[in-house]
Amino acid sequence: MLMRYWQPFTEIETIRQQLDKVFDQRATARDNSEAAWMPALELADAGDNFILKAQLPGIDPKDIDVQVTREAISISGERR
Repeated sequence: MLMRYWQPFTEIETIRQQLDKVFDQRATARDNSEAAWMPALELADAGDNFILKAQLPGIDPKDIDVQVTREAISISGERR
C-alpha cells in the first residue's frame, strides 16, 4: 500500500503561485487598458435579423462608429 502524506503548505504555495499568475496577467492587461478593453456584447438571432447590444459605459452615442461587413462588425469610439 502506498502512503502519501498531505502537505498543506505545499498546496497553499501552489495556490498562491497560481493566483499571482492571474493577477499578473490582469495587471499587464490594465497597463495596456486602451488596447485590452473590450465591452460586454450580446448578439441575438431574430430570424432575418441579428440584434447586437453593446455596453459602452462612458462613451457618448454620437462618438460611436459602427461598421458592418459580411465578415465582421467593427465598433469604434473614444472614451473621454
